Amino acid sequence: MIMTDVKVPPRVQGLDLRSGALRIVAPKQGAYPGIAEHLRQALTRATGADVSILGDGVSPDDIPGGTVVALGNLMDSAFVRRLYLAWFDWTDAAWPGPGGWTLRTIVDPWGKGGDILLVGGSDEGGTGVAAQALIRRIERDGTALPILHEVQMGAWAGEYRR
Repeated sequence: MIMTDVKVPPRVQGLDLRSGALRIVAPKQGAYPGIAEHLRQALTRATGADVSILGDGVSPDDIPGGTVVALGNLMDSAFVRRLYLAWFDWTDAAWPGPGGWTLRTIVDPWGKGGDILLVGGSDEGGTGVAAQALIRRIERDGTALPILHEVQMGAWAGEYRR
């Protein structure tokens, strides 16, 4: 079968947090609700948008588009686990290590026009630091972000190099 009517989306240059709906997906346990609320307040101030917080059990199929800011890692978040098992993300308890964190743009992983900004860490502390790093970046550079792949290795950084 030859497909002749394929529409290729324009190349993504970055992520503008002011375009489309903005949602945070976060686990409901531990420090995550506080991290999510702090991030929600900062994103609301920066974008003027009504930023909602969804539980990590939400299915990507239930999110119609826009940007999702996903908190956590493989073990702490069912939503991030789906990304991990589909090879879109690699944040777990071992990488980037205790206290380590990552900010990563995942462009339209489910093919529905919605991008994900992963705010992750190997533990809650690392995820909290990642959220602070994102807030500082937005305060410094504004809401139009480049494609991000920022990693701060955690306590086991030296072990990975052996």
